Order: sequence, then structure tokens, then C-alpha cells
Amino acid sequence: MPEQMHAADIVGSVRIPATLSAVRLLCDVVTDAAMQLCDDAEFSALLEIAAAEAANNIVIHGYCDNPGGWIHLEIKSTPSYVCLILNDGAPYFDPLANSPAEDTPVACTSATDSSMGMGVFIFKDAMDCIRYRMLDKGNQLLMYKLIPNKTVKEVMA
Repeated sequence: MPEQMHAADIVGSVRIPATLSAVRLLCDVVTDAAMQLCDDAEFSALLEIAAAEAANNIVIHGYCDNPGGWIHLEIKSTPSYVCLILNDGAPYFDPLANSPAEDTPVACTSATDSSMGMGVFIFKDAMDCIRYRMLDKGNQLLMYKLIPNKTVKEVMA
């Protein structure tokens, strides 16, 4: 999927302050774009969940809730898939390199612990392909999802 991004159309874009309250606006843009691409509620919900988890992680872990940060979302699509691209100016952090393996048991000792470290699992589960890039000043997370009724074979053709 990543190799064909050059032929994709931009179907949505927004820049928000890196605050938890602003993540809702980012999710609204994702939902609007998803509904333009495909009349499938589950597809839309999975894109929104992935975007919300990734943006929340940027706010909480990237910027550590410090004011002044930003997140830029660009949504690109081809006839076969959609890509959510999140850029930020937070210190470098690759969430994929620092996440435990998918089969690693998660020990929870309280309700608060139950969601700690789960954000990466959530957006990896919601999407079909995730890539991280270190930018000159910040981070880029690319999350790809096949549009329903498309197969990986069709996308890679």
C-alpha cells in the first residue's frame, strides 16, 4: 500500500492544537472523509478509532500535555484504500518500535492500567498497515485501511 501513495487524492485535512479536547475535531474530519469514500459504518468507525487513539497518544505521550503543540492530519485515498497521515512537532518517538509484541500478555492491576500501552494495539488492530517516519522536526504516522470489498491483491496490482 505505501508504494502507491503518490497517486492518492487528498480527501480531508485539518491542523489542530495538541489537546485532548481538539482531538474530537480531528475525528469529525476523519468520519466525514470516510463516509464520502464508503457507505460502511464499521469502516468509518475503525478509521475514527485509529485516528483518535493515535492523536490521543501524540497529545499525552508526545507532547506530555504541554501547551503549544499541534497535530496535522491529512487523509489520502485511492479507489482501494485510505491513508490517515498524522504529523506532529513532538520529540521523536516511534510508537511501533516501542510497543510490545501482539502476543505479549498485558498485566493490569487497576482500571487505569487496563488502557496503558493499549493505544498502539488499538490502532494497529483497526488499520491494515501502519508506518512511522521521523521528520526533520517531529513525527509522521501513516495508517492505511483497505476500503471494504477490496483485497490486498487488488491494491498491490
